[in-house]
Amino acid sequence: MNRLNLMATLLFCLVLNACVQKNTCVQHDLKLEASTSQDTIYEGESLSVRLSLQGVESDIFKNKKSQVAFFEDHQEGNDFRTFIDIKPELLGENLIGPFKIKLLGKEYQSNILLVEVIKPASENVQIEMPRQGVVGEKIQIKISGLMSRAYSISFIENDIFTINSQSHSTSYLNGNYTNGASFTVILKKKGVFQLNKDLFKDLPDYVQIDPVQFEVN
Repeated sequence: MNRLNLMATLLFCLVLNACVQKNTCVQHDLKLEASTSQDTIYEGESLSVRLSLQGVESDIFKNKKSQVAFFEDHQEGNDFRTFIDIKPELLGENLIGPFKIKLLGKEYQSNILLVEVIKPASENVQIEMPRQGVVGEKIQIKISGLMSRAYSISFIENDIFTINSQSHSTSYLNGNYTNGASFTVILKKKGVFQLNKDLFKDLPDYVQIDPVQFEVN
């Protein structure tokens, strides 16, 4: 089991001056709770963690929002909450936390989260495009694939073609995403080329591209 050394230790020394006289302010015990809607994520994904500081007396933070900027304006009654993103780096079970916060001279510690990081199965993306063209010609490149999760499809800047227009679509059915993209490009260089993963921007490692060879005259 992996322990996330980041620990997301949040030590915020909040010097609050909401009390009229020193040491006359009474604050009941608070509870710092960490939660997430995900107990399993794919490798490379970020985990959204909800932190809730519960049981805060309303007068404590009155007109002192700048001193609790970490929680911004997310207030529900006497509870303050915020969200942070954490990216576990190791496969398998990861222990996230505990999170800590120091308030009015007292430290509060959250529970620990257990999250499993799994490696996604390889997914193939298909390319449809003309196999021949001439410099200056507009051609259409269509990208499609069935995926376990959504991600964006785009090209890096290159010296083979220029993007003229593009459209994207994503649908979800029975636990799978159908991702599609259509690009109208202008060919700008003569030669024989291969459209492969190297020409795409930031595709996940598990995505495989069936390369297409084409010629520009």
